[in-house]
Amino acid sequence: MLLASDGRHPFSSSSVARAAELAGPGGSVAVLVIAKIYGTQYGLPHPGLMPTKDEITTRQTWLREALATLERRSIDADGQLAATRKPVKKIARVARLRSARFVVTDETPATGIRRIVEGDTGVDLRRKLRGADVAVEIIPHDG
Repeated sequence: MLLASDGRHPFSSSSVARAAELAGPGGSVAVLVIAKIYGTQYGLPHPGLMPTKDEITTRQTWLREALATLERRSIDADGQLAATRKPVKKIARVARLRSARFVVTDETPATGIRRIVEGDTGVDLRRKLRGADVAVEIIPHDG
């Protein structure tokens, strides 16, 4: 069971609850939060494109809050923060490495052109994990 965020917004209480429900009593949940690297120039990392300390701290807070909520529900949980240029690819890789049967992610709150440009993590994950026996659950955005 993997609870994943592309790093654009914190986990909703619904997604954490669904992850706990899918894990079941005595189950475990891996929590993954992405810190986005915005690109490279000429194939070399540029410090200005890396996540800032504030961005890292914010994502670590999201991770700690999700872990604390899961532990309050008596679910064994561990987590990681990953920095990458391609969040969907990283989430799919972690799901495969951890042999996850389910991936729970929040729906992308952006709409219209912004959603087209930035992408929809849940839909892209389903496409990426097709044929890998991993079910992707997209928790609707409630705002």
